[in-house]
Amino acid sequence: MELERKRGISISSTVLQFDYQGYRLNLLDTPGHKDFSEDTYRVLTAVDSVVMVIDSAKGIEPQTRKLFEVCRQRGVPIFTFMNKCDRPMKDPLALLDELEHVLGIGAFPVNWPIGNGFEFRVCLTARRNKCTCSSAPRAANTVRRCRSADCMNELIRGRLDDATFHRTVEELEMIEHAGHEWDDAAVLADKTTPVFSAAPSTISASSSCSTGS
Repeated sequence: MELERKRGISISSTVLQFDYQGYRLNLLDTPGHKDFSEDTYRVLTAVDSVVMVIDSAKGIEPQTRKLFEVCRQRGVPIFTFMNKCDRPMKDPLALLDELEHVLGIGAFPVNWPIGNGFEFRVCLTARRNKCTCSSAPRAANTVRRCRSADCMNELIRGRLDDATFHRTVEELEMIEHAGHEWDDAAVLADKTTPVFSAAPSTISASSSCSTGS
């Protein structure tokens, strides 16, 4: 719509239907702006799950809290997507903590942002036994199965400064031992949300890895 192009936001819901691994999925893109939230509320009465998109620089905004409460009241499973990681963003551990304390839901990081802003990388955690990295925005990703230490040393170490490398190792160890475990029942019961992180230029590559995990 011309108005959407001018304002740079969605003002009405859009439906995309596609097949995936024997299932037919209906993806509904809803407005996130508070001025058009009534349309979003109506859509939430008909969906099986939602993807909650959070700006990694701003964190959880007031409108996100309202929509989350609607999902919680209806028992709709939530998948969280931390967007715009290729821009200056909040500390990823702080984002997880905010998600758990502000919204009161357990968070399971499916992948993990490495670097900040232009130096953004993505590395899947050791619990997924897989590593995917992007050397720069729009660059091709490398996917391989290996131990986390091998990933860090072989695929990422040479691309990061010492401080970023050691901080990332500590973060991965923390979420490996102190984070929530994957539990299908907890996700369906709206008690845990899988958390994905990516930049707009790496969404396709990250999503292809995540869905297979």
